[in-house]
Amino acid sequence: AYIDNAYDHLLKGKERVLGVIVRGSSYGMTGTVYKSHPKQLSINELIKCVYKYLQEWDLEYIFFTNETQELIDIMKQEFKEKLVYLPRLRDSVDRLKNSDAKNPMYAPGQKYQTNLDYITEIALLARCNSLLGSMSSGMRTAIILNAGAYENMMVVDKGTW
Repeated sequence: AYIDNAYDHLLKGKERVLGVIVRGSSYGMTGTVYKSHPKQLSINELIKCVYKYLQEWDLEYIFFTNETQELIDIMKQEFKEKLVYLPRLRDSVDRLKNSDAKNPMYAPGQKYQTNLDYITEIALLARCNSLLGSMSSGMRTAIILNAGAYENMMVVDKGTW
């Protein structure tokens, strides 16, 4: 019911939607000691890809999922009313630079909502017409949930750290 309500509020009536997912945390953007994590598109690379596939695949809206507020803000500034995203508590790139700072998304009393919102974002990605992004567990899950119904899909493989 929570996911259906989010769909009705954010995507209902929007017929041609490009689902976009990249990780904005240090795992995706600046590296990690764990060598299995996929490198992500930079924000500039992502914006170029979004413009390309909006036109090439004849899409009108972008449903963007990301855990950092700064990337949401950049995408809002770039795509304005075409951008759709789930309003939720997000992490900050500035906080990620300070390894001692605690992630507000996992503060006591916040973990349930953070995980519910993440699951909701992935379920909504699976309902988009097309999918674009860098590999992550969220992208893998959206692909599985979509069960081959995407009209178009582009997974940008930049290797792993």
